[in-house]
Amino acid sequence: MANSLQDQLLKAGLVSEAQLNSSKKQEHRSKKRSGSRKKPGAGSAEVAQRQQRKADQDKALNAKKERERQANELRLQIRELVLSNAESLAGADVPYNVVRKGRIRRIYVTGAQRDQLVAGTLAVTTAKGRHHLVPIKTADRIAELMPEYFVFRAGAEDTPPPGEDDPYAEFKVPDDLMW
Repeated sequence: MANSLQDQLLKAGLVSEAQLNSSKKQEHRSKKRSGSRKKPGAGSAEVAQRQQRKADQDKALNAKKERERQANELRLQIRELVLSNAESLAGADVPYNVVRKGRIRRIYVTGAQRDQLVAGTLAVTTAKGRHHLVPIKTADRIAELMPEYFVFRAGAEDTPPPGEDDPYAEFKVPDDLMW
């Protein structure tokens, strides 16, 4: 009984060696196929779930790209608005201080532009990394399109109210003070 059935059939001459090899290959293939098969219901549910996750990820990615595209278009529109309405800074020799991101920035303007800035008819904004002077209507339009965009308007709302224990609260600082 030490010999397998295949060996016994081969010794008896009923099968050839080639037939035994092909039988072994076929048996191996059938075991391989049946072992990797899953239940038909579980596999299709898993595939459907995977496809649903993929579709959700694709929708989220498309929505993110669309928001980025719209934000980029809005920035380009604002840049065009600023550059088309900006006043010339040629011959500017009077320094004017602007607060941006907690830091004081110095820009140079003409005397007439400085008076308009103090009066509130001009505002300061940026485009392409430079400060530009724009009419107040343009500044309002920019603030309407994108509230977080930098627009500096001179006026009382820029200065914080004095604290209760501020010893200099009774002394008002004029807007056109040069320092």
